[in-house]
Amino acid sequence: MTKTAIFYGRVSTEEQSKHGYSIEAQQAEAIKWAKRNNFEIKEFFVEEGKTGTNLNRPELKRMLKYLKQNKISTVLVWKLDRLSRNTGDFFGQIQPSIFQSQTTIASIQENFLDIKELSSLLVAVYIGQAEDEVRNIKQRTKTCMQNRVKQGYFLGKAPLGYKNETDKDKHGIIVPDPEKAGYIKRAFELYATGEYSYKAVSEELYKYGLTDTHGKAYPVRKIEWILKNPIYYGKIKYKEIECEEGKHTPLISKELFYRVQLLFRNNTKTKTKNENFIYSNYIKCAKCGCSLVAEAKTGAHNSGNYVYYHCTNYKKVHERQKNISGKEIDKAIIDVLNSFDITENDINLVKEEIAKSLDELKGYEATSLATLEKRNKELTMIMKGALEKQLTGKIKTEQATFDEMYQKWQLEKEQIAIRMSELKLTEKERNNNLKLLLDFTRKMKEIFVNATSKEKRLIVATITDEIKYYDGILTVKLKPIFEKLRKRKEIELLKKNYRTLKIVETTTLQKENKNKKNITHLNNYRTLKRLTGIKKEPHIETLFVSGAGDGNRTHEYRNHNPRP
Repeated sequence: MTKTAIFYGRVSTEEQSKHGYSIEAQQAEAIKWAKRNNFEIKEFFVEEGKTGTNLNRPELKRMLKYLKQNKISTVLVWKLDRLSRNTGDFFGQIQPSIFQSQTTIASIQENFLDIKELSSLLVAVYIGQAEDEVRNIKQRTKTCMQNRVKQGYFLGKAPLGYKNETDKDKHGIIVPDPEKAGYIKRAFELYATGEYSYKAVSEELYKYGLTDTHGKAYPVRKIEWILKNPIYYGKIKYKEIECEEGKHTPLISKELFYRVQLLFRNNTKTKTKNENFIYSNYIKCAKCGCSLVAEAKTGAHNSGNYVYYHCTNYKKVHERQKNISGKEIDKAIIDVLNSFDITENDINLVKEEIAKSLDELKGYEATSLATLEKRNKELTMIMKGALEKQLTGKIKTEQATFDEMYQKWQLEKEQIAIRMSELKLTEKERNNNLKLLLDFTRKMKEIFVNATSKEKRLIVATITDEIKYYDGILTVKLKPIFEKLRKRKEIELLKKNYRTLKIVETTTLQKENKNKKNITHLNNYRTLKRLTGIKKEPHIETLFVSGAGDGNRTHEYRNHNPRP
């Protein structure tokens, strides 16, 4: 009687190339075996390029499903390790699934018709040997790869900028790709300036023709991978094994590579174009005169992001200092805006003041840009010279000390870049700013609350001459025109309060006189004192304190709960 069987065959790429265990050879042997043993093979399940060390094999899954749906007596394999090279997988899932389908296993090479007739120990030996063989193959492969790395050979597919070739000894090697090598060097040069982000580098290279396989600019993560890969200055790295001098030709200098890496080290915090930092470098420390700079932080318990400001403390004056949040400064500015009104009659006067401020700003920008560009070039030369001396050993400085110096220079360059980008306004932007500020004069508070960060900064710069902060107190000095308007409103409020007070006093006295004919002067005084002592607290957390003074009068905002 003819019995039914299915055949499962598998090869990995390595076995296929080294040992000749091809699928065709396995199938041919299976057909011969079926004829000798009176079996009919109903279905062939074959997998190429799949390892036997795991269960992630489509044909194996399909075969186990087939057994559940069809009555088959035997699963035939060329060798038992075709089913698995992992004892846990074999005894834990594969063999139990086959047995549940009332099916057994037969092997051509191990020469048995029914695995159920073998001892469990012998089966374990077959699978265990296969598992050990895999382990030995991996170790031999690892050793071979480590030796090639030590000799300076790159392993695998050539990275962008190189292509795979063979040397005179027929060893695999990478050589510069004449079409793309230049782009790699340019990527490092652009980023080393400190003025290009990953995305900006990608966009710049795209302009000059570097595209991916879809004709698009390379993604940011690819640019980051390139800029952090030491292969481009000649270093080979494979896991824990490194070779400083590879067999391939470097595309960049070692000095340029490490200049870029130092930039990464300095930028552990997320880079920002300062667009969300409205008051950065605008508010001065009232104690030491240094600028306040911003930092973005993530609040605890998913409370969101926030920005706070603190003194740079370049002069090393502060041992401890109180920070102030961006929201607290916003509240103070809104309080200032509420301290004056602009009528239609004031518009032309304010317009002249704004236009004058913008003209002064334009001249100031031209002078400032020239100064900043000069300093930026000086810093670039200083950093380049110091790095060259450090790499060549001419500077005998500890690495940590050198890194600290380099980070300070880089921080200054970043601040210069931010300031320069803010100063480079086009004429169109100036006209837009003028329109914004004129609209602002009509709807001060509403415009400020809904304005962008850049627009808020412009508004603050327009109405204030100076803002200082120290130890929880924010001091705001208005420009003369806005200070005059503030004084006018203050006087109007005093008059209004005085009139209101007289009305209330008269009404109260009339009521008292109606009930008491013999009211005394002392009663009147006490009533007046009680009424004039009423003080309405502001609805925001900061306390408004007005000080006596002249036209340069300032306003102080005392921060009751400063951030520690």
